[in-house]
Amino acid sequence: MIPHYINPTVNPSKSVVLEKAISANKKEISDRLKSRLISSYHEASDETKQNLLKLLDVLYIGSKLGLDRINIKLSQDLINVGIASLHSGLGRSSDYCIVEEPLVKDVLTEVYEHLTKKKFGEILSQRLDMITDERTRGHYFQLLCTCLLKNFCNQKPNLTVFDFLEKLYGEQQYPKWTKEAKLNIESAGDCEELGFSNDIETIKFMIDNIDHGLLLKPQDQLRPDLFSLQKLKVNDYWSLLCSTKLVRKFYERDNDKHSTNFDKLYWNKTGTEVNSQVTKKREALDSLLKTKSIRNIGSLRLHIVIHTKPQMKKLPAELIEYDGNDIVAYFNEDIFKKFCSNATEVFNVVHDVNKL
Repeated sequence: MIPHYINPTVNPSKSVVLEKAISANKKEISDRLKSRLISSYHEASDETKQNLLKLLDVLYIGSKLGLDRINIKLSQDLINVGIASLHSGLGRSSDYCIVEEPLVKDVLTEVYEHLTKKKFGEILSQRLDMITDERTRGHYFQLLCTCLLKNFCNQKPNLTVFDFLEKLYGEQQYPKWTKEAKLNIESAGDCEELGFSNDIETIKFMIDNIDHGLLLKPQDQLRPDLFSLQKLKVNDYWSLLCSTKLVRKFYERDNDKHSTNFDKLYWNKTGTEVNSQVTKKREALDSLLKTKSIRNIGSLRLHIVIHTKPQMKKLPAELIEYDGNDIVAYFNEDIFKKFCSNATEVFNVVHDVNKL
């Protein structure tokens, strides 16, 4: 039987026939996934529906931000309908799910918008609007930046720090180590989400495993909002330290700069001494680095700072500073637009929030 889209008198090329066949097959698979996911949702108990919506919310926002791979906690429901696949990775204490197929992410977007009757801008705005506490709102922005950083680094295989900086800030005389250092980020989260009991244990794993692909959201007053230590050769390592901030009024640039200094991990806010509350943790870190003979040859220090009011969005003109072998890179809104394809929608949401 000849498929309805093939006209025997035309004798189309094999590639055209194949392309149409694939397209028809994709639509059939897409429709089937939508039907199964929606049916699974409507047939579930109220508690299961709430849990599914929470997972779909994460998947939806991740898809809209363009993430190649989205990690979520274990969900048998999503596995059963063919949306997620089961994985277990290095350092993790339990199994987890991954969603990465483009077709599946398209399905998730349609189904979530169908169930919530809302679009991306409304959903992101609603998430921020529900948060009245300034610190909690900052944590949500931190999660957003984490997803964006992970996605940006995975767009190009073997992306180096040099590639990253050149794409965002243009050509400059960046330190030599940036051409060898690869930005490998596969999993991001706090120590427990990554499968460890504390931050020091996570850092030890980073030291012992060359291609760990971990980005840590510290819990123990380490100081940066995001941290990774990655190996170059022998005992030479480079570090990634990020500060993410939604700023209401004055941006304390000097204090923020201290927060991404590798030599001042576990120091106080002003960068003058070790935080007295975490002295033992700093000692444990020093012991680990000394035992392993670790040498940090340079750091990429990112400061992603967005003002909540557009009239206060300007940062000092110099967006790149050099501190020895460290690159201190500041994001203004122009840089953020290169970093995030949905930047305009993010700005509209952030700037509309006047509760801060």
